Amino acid sequence: MLGRGGHADLLPRYTQVSASSSGDGRSRATHYSKVDKPMTMRRLIASAQRHRVRVIAATAMTSLLILLVIMWASSGSTPAAVPEEKPKSISELDLNALLKAAKQIPVAADDTRKPEKPHPAADAVKKQPPVPAAKRAGPGIAKPSNADTDKLESIKQEFLHAWGAYKRDAWGMDDLHPVSKRGTNGYRMGLTLIDSLDTIVIMGLDKGPNRRVEPCTPIDRLTEYEECRAWVNSSLFFTDQQDVNVFETTIRVMGGLLSTYALKKDPMFLEKARQLADKLLIAFDTRSGIPFGTVSFQPNRAYNPSWGGGASSTSEAGTVQMEWRYLSKLTGSPVYAAAVDRATTALKAMAKPKGLFTRFIDPDAGTLVDQTITLGARVDSIYEYFLKQWLQSGKTDQAMYELYTSHVDAINRELLQYSMPNKLAFYRELINNAPRDKMDHLVCFMSGMLALGAANANPPGSRQSEMEIGKQITETCAKAYFTTPTGLSPEIFLFNENGKDMIVDPNSRHNLLRPETVESLFILWRLTHDQKYRDWGWKIFESFRRHCRVPSGGYSSLRDVLVTDNERNWSDHMESFFLGETLKYFYLLFSDDDVLPLDKWVFNTEAHPFPINP
Repeated sequence: MLGRGGHADLLPRYTQVSASSSGDGRSRATHYSKVDKPMTMRRLIASAQRHRVRVIAATAMTSLLILLVIMWASSGSTPAAVPEEKPKSISELDLNALLKAAKQIPVAADDTRKPEKPHPAADAVKKQPPVPAAKRAGPGIAKPSNADTDKLESIKQEFLHAWGAYKRDAWGMDDLHPVSKRGTNGYRMGLTLIDSLDTIVIMGLDKGPNRRVEPCTPIDRLTEYEECRAWVNSSLFFTDQQDVNVFETTIRVMGGLLSTYALKKDPMFLEKARQLADKLLIAFDTRSGIPFGTVSFQPNRAYNPSWGGGASSTSEAGTVQMEWRYLSKLTGSPVYAAAVDRATTALKAMAKPKGLFTRFIDPDAGTLVDQTITLGARVDSIYEYFLKQWLQSGKTDQAMYELYTSHVDAINRELLQYSMPNKLAFYRELINNAPRDKMDHLVCFMSGMLALGAANANPPGSRQSEMEIGKQITETCAKAYFTTPTGLSPEIFLFNENGKDMIVDPNSRHNLLRPETVESLFILWRLTHDQKYRDWGWKIFESFRRHCRVPSGGYSSLRDVLVTDNERNWSDHMESFFLGETLKYFYLLFSDDDVLPLDKWVFNTEAHPFPINP
């Protein structure tokens, strides 16, 4: 990316009239009349008098300045420097907001002075950005940033490497296949583009041109964000798409649109999210309120796929609430929140074995229909959303907090285990009440969730043991990376097999570029500032770069984390969540704490940030 900031050559320049350069960098006065005349006594006297007047005036002015300095020094206060913000581009300016702000600026009735022109040397003065209030250690004292700028730049460059391949080979399509240099478009909703929008904003790619080369065409002068916005505005429509997964579309597309609206305040994104919700709303038209998992837009109908026996996925029924509730808040229409709240009511009323959810629900009866208790696929994020809805509400929705704490208590009572001989913490599964020492990589989100819940406990400090469990699970997940030849985790790992604490599941040796471990490292870093979380994160990032980076562009999933022959090991697929989640969490891990602070923002399960209600 080209450098951002003010351009000195665009600032007004001021030169002294009747000054010329001498060639040595200094200006010399030149007051020559057309004809030089001999100096007479009268002219000498007149010249001397004029000189005397100038000396007296200069002396008086100097005395006045000295007096003002003495008065200012005796006051004992130093005027605070007012930092300047960099000017926004025309496309970023909201005229109504500017007019409204202008009306609120107080103007003294007797202040008729004209604004002063800037000094000629102002061009050379580097404008310092404002210091966020959250970083002030005391009056006028700012904390140093804890961002790691070198690592941030490396992560951004890898994002651009992957993003550039998507733009070249799959622009506007759902997924990129980086090895074969093509895209696929099952949803026809630009999943990768929408999932990446807020990552682009967070990385600052919404500012400055997106090309280095000259000359630029009109499209070259757009930022990455502006190119995406143009595509969303002109090409994203919800008309005749078929077999759309309600959960995936909600967390990726609606979540991406809403978070971009939250960051940029562009109403176009909000309107697109509303249009999508109106198409998905039919999924909630069930007897119990538990939504169907799939919707087709033309004709608009909802159903569950036959492979699930007509049942709805538990996680999908319980991991759409944040987005739909936020949409109601933004639009003022209660219909969206009402739909997901009805689903939550059904979830609360269910009879659950050991107090925990299983994987599937009958959407008509509103009852659980299988006997597998897991924190992995088909259940995982339902618990995450109990906590995050409470946080999203500004900790006012006490019912959500009670749902969270009661289920976490049951999780730690029934599923938490420690391996032998080294006591690695993990969460087992119960299948028909029989334990299995298996954990999906998906479950690594739990450690960040537990830490976030403990840090916000009500009353404070009451759930500190969960912070420790979160740290232990994070260590286990990190070791799942560090114990393979590629330094990357498999999809599933097993415990207590063949006398070992943890091994790769022989049937699940692949890596899909998933974000859950990095997400938890980010949360634990923000909450503890323990350097090891950044160290672990960087080690994982380097493993992704070493084994998954396709030189011609993009990143590829791996077939087998035990194989180090990259080209033969690439599965030729880059999921949208690699740009939308994994690289975003890497970037946030090394960012300053003031970038999306956890007391102001809460992330949906696809890493899209929503503001916490004040």
